[in-house]
Amino acid sequence: GVSTPILDMVRANNRGLYFTSPIALQGFQLIGFSFVDDNDLLEGGNGTENYSTAELIARSQTTLDLYEGGLRATGGALEPSKSFWYLIEFDPHSDTPEYLQPTDNQSPLTVLDAQGNRQTLQRLAPDQSERTLGVRISPTGDRTKQFEYMLSQATSWADQIRSGGLPRPLVEQALRTTILKTLEYPLPVTLLNRAECDKIMSKLFMSALP
Repeated sequence: GVSTPILDMVRANNRGLYFTSPIALQGFQLIGFSFVDDNDLLEGGNGTENYSTAELIARSQTTLDLYEGGLRATGGALEPSKSFWYLIEFDPHSDTPEYLQPTDNQSPLTVLDAQGNRQTLQRLAPDQSERTLGVRISPTGDRTKQFEYMLSQATSWADQIRSGGLPRPLVEQALRTTILKTLEYPLPVTLLNRAECDKIMSKLFMSALP
């Protein structure tokens, strides 16, 4: 796909996040995640520099400009209204890990729109969930928005089955091939507990089992 050479270009410029495995001590560079036209970029330095918040935001702007330039060179463009960013930063004075909230005195991130005008991207707090790669998640792991979405999907499917009049074999087929696939997709990156999963599934079973 088009995203692969662009991400390779970003990687060649020493961008992204760097990790070292604790046992093998092997380094790993992670640029981001990409699926079709949905992309998440990561920036955290090269692992040897202790960047200040301002320096990290400046690096992120450079990474974003680099990616956007590659996308523009291939005929694409970013949509600012559908883009957002997080700054993950912990309170150094807290005894337990505590995320810092956005402040007005920090520089924004900007990007060129399809017309070449520079637009300011929306910045979200670490506990704000937003849709990315099809899942509504946040850096803090808050699952409320994703749970509510999955529950609404299950409720809507159940209402359609009750009023649709499908024969029993087709109801089972619809259950396995439509709504269950919708619900299974986000599970690996969500933190739903047993009670939440049971509440979602009960909506399906009350319509499908009869």
